Amino acid sequence: MRGVISFVLVLLLVAPLSTMHALADSTAAQSAVAVRKAVSLEKRYYVEVALKESLHQVLSSAHGADRKQVMQDAAQKLAEWEKHAETAFAKEGAAVDVWFGAVDEDELARVREKMLEEKRLSKPGSAHDFSEYGIGWKGELLLLSQAFLDAPPEGGAVVSRNGLASVPDASALGGGRVFCFGASILLPREGVAAIAIAPEGFR
Repeated sequence: MRGVISFVLVLLLVAPLSTMHALADSTAAQSAVAVRKAVSLEKRYYVEVALKESLHQVLSSAHGADRKQVMQDAAQKLAEWEKHAETAFAKEGAAVDVWFGAVDEDELARVREKMLEEKRLSKPGSAHDFSEYGIGWKGELLLLSQAFLDAPPEGGAVVSRNGLASVPDASALGGGRVFCFGASILLPREGVAAIAIAPEGFR
């Protein structure tokens, strides 16, 4: 993990030696907790940054002869990204579950609390895996994430509800107000849980 956190503690109190030792011990214990918390938050930050950067690369690399093909290409690459990203972070001691969905902010908060309490990954009930398939208008199989994508004229793909037109039953994909790609993050050893989202418009 990049970054170095350092803490310098200066004691400016004149007291009997026994009091100094007790205070020093107490300060050292509190400082150790502060250091662990800071390092945990830094690790979570870098996990979120790495996830969003890799997602950006996937979306920007999508290509095709027309809008539909670009969306299909992006959806296929997202399914591969899901598998590789989750495996790579697991090797670094971070449990990650990437997903997409239309969720509510309250639900995201509940999922985070659930992960902290149960110490295992969880995601919103309306969230879907990027490897999940659905049925298109002509009865064809398609990756459901295509319904959360669009292909702007400038190239690549973008998170967008415009893709909902790709599926006959868009209501089955969730009715929340936050339309996004997301990731549930759990750092078991550090006791840290977080939800990272790439909102509509992310590319």
